Amino acid sequence: MTARPAALACLVACGCLAAPAETATVADIQQRVGLDQRLGRELPLDVTLRDEHGTPVRLGELLGSRPALIAPVYFECPNLCTLTLNGLLLSLRSIDLTAGRDFEVIAVSFDPRERPALAQAKRDAYLERYGRGFSPCPSCTRGWHFLTGDAPQIAALLGALGFRYFWDQDLRQYAHAAAIVVVTPRGRISQYFNGVAYPPAPLRAALLAAAAEHSGSLAERLWLLCYHYESLAGPYSALIASLLRLLGFATVLALILLITRLVRNSP
Repeated sequence: MTARPAALACLVACGCLAAPAETATVADIQQRVGLDQRLGRELPLDVTLRDEHGTPVRLGELLGSRPALIAPVYFECPNLCTLTLNGLLLSLRSIDLTAGRDFEVIAVSFDPRERPALAQAKRDAYLERYGRGFSPCPSCTRGWHFLTGDAPQIAALLGALGFRYFWDQDLRQYAHAAAIVVVTPRGRISQYFNGVAYPPAPLRAALLAAAAEHSGSLAERLWLLCYHYESLAGPYSALIASLLRLLGFATVLALILLITRLVRNSP
């Protein structure tokens, strides 16, 4: 990872919220919002949600033969959820694996008030932008699922994913993290990608690993957990500032070494 993408990853890492929760306390953010990584955990495959047509669908029905990318979002989110889906779409358009053939995309709304009509509109918009849902791959349209559901079913799935969030009544929106989760065909958690930008090469590798029922390593866990954002304070924490300084120093050092090598190798 180069310095610039690494810095961008810091800026959109897992602690980011849908909006500054001015009416929440620091304890609310620390205890009620976040992503507890649970690599290898089996998801509740009997959880029943509703597809974009309003038809009940079990999570297990969407898996079985292919891995899946699960995006916990809500469709009327004013901020992060659109960035999450846009970042996922951008990455998927850059890899040679195709939804519906090699993997499934499952966007799950954690707002129980949202209905299938809204999910259908979102799905149609992203399928059109994906550009692979028609000839020569008409089956690819079946690889995208935008789901809604009742509160207990949503809570069961997101709880298993380790995704913590809450509704801020005063702000009238959810405080939540930004992430996608890679799941194996058998429904085990294989990998997490935090933030709203997902590098295509690591995402592709994660999908292939999940297809083989593999889970991420400890090193991958540490990389994903090394960022923190203090939403109530506004600025990035001392940890982020230190990381950015270190990345800046590394970039300068790399440039010096490159220039030195070019000078030595020049005729």
